[in-house]
Amino acid sequence: MGRRSTGDDEEGAELRYEDDEDVAEEEAKKDERTWLQKNWMLCLAGGMMFMNLLGSALEPPRQQQRRGGGGGGGAAVAR
Repeated sequence: MGRRSTGDDEEGAELRYEDDEDVAEEEAKKDERTWLQKNWMLCLAGGMMFMNLLGSALEPPRQQQRRGGGGGGGAAVAR
């Protein structure tokens, strides 16, 4: 931790450290990144979902399998 700054050591006095001042200065600086630079991972997830939907929409529809009418399962060979 940083050193204590000079000040009153009375009861109830707030202790301040040099590190706290650095944090306050960093928060005061404006973040100059664009919206895309801040949220690129959200855009990537949205793009992947969109491409998945687009791919499934372009895929030909699946044919339903028809079940055999008899009770034998269709694999038995008659002799």
